[in-house]
Amino acid sequence: MKSNSQEIMPLNEFLLWATVITLSALSYYLNQAFVQILLFWSVIIIVHGFIKRINSDKHYMVALIIRRSFYVIPLFIPLLMYRDFTFKSNVWLWCLLSLLIGFLFLLPKLKEWKLALHNDFIIMMVTRSKSHYLLMIFVLVGSAVGEEFFFRHFILTSLHEFNPVFVVLLSGCLFVLYHFGTKWGGNFKKYDIIVQFLFGIISGILFVCSGSVLPCIIAHLVYNSPHVIMNYKSLKFAK
Repeated sequence: MKSNSQEIMPLNEFLLWATVITLSALSYYLNQAFVQILLFWSVIIIVHGFIKRINSDKHYMVALIIRRSFYVIPLFIPLLMYRDFTFKSNVWLWCLLSLLIGFLFLLPKLKEWKLALHNDFIIMMVTRSKSHYLLMIFVLVGSAVGEEFFFRHFILTSLHEFNPVFVVLLSGCLFVLYHFGTKWGGNFKKYDIIVQFLFGIISGILFVCSGSVLPCIIAHLVYNSPHVIMNYKSLKFAK
């Protein structure tokens, strides 16, 4: 029998390329505004498909740095086109709300995180080098910024002429498939997919209402904060 990961991985790739076909159809039949999204989305899929196959026992850390870094870097490519990050005067109120939203997404697993972040537990779990934990902190912070820029600022700004409900839903679906298509996406449970979809939708609403990607980034950083803290503590105890 095939393992779960072997069964799921083809599904990952199928869904990702199905989005390429969907965006192509939207570009052709609906509006050319989808073309630039299709272009950058295709680049991300191709890059991720290539880097997740980079492995080396001899140069493990180098291979890991390449894989993790290029998980984040393609998200910032649209920066070449979008440099306008003007903020509304009330954006700081939305930033305060985003802190609360990020914390609310942590609540269901708060007890688990309290245990996982305890020093005694972390000491037992430290098995990697300091470089590994530094890299993970970079990826967790960089991905939070990059994902919000790409899936919220870039996509929602590019499709500002369309119905906000449709655009937010599209952004949320691509956000989920982006994670599901990663090398570790085969380990996702239904809970993980639902939470990511809900977060993508709420983050999209935050962007539409605030007119800024900053609240979205803050909410994402708060949601990623337990992972960041865990890696920071592991860094302190790593030998």
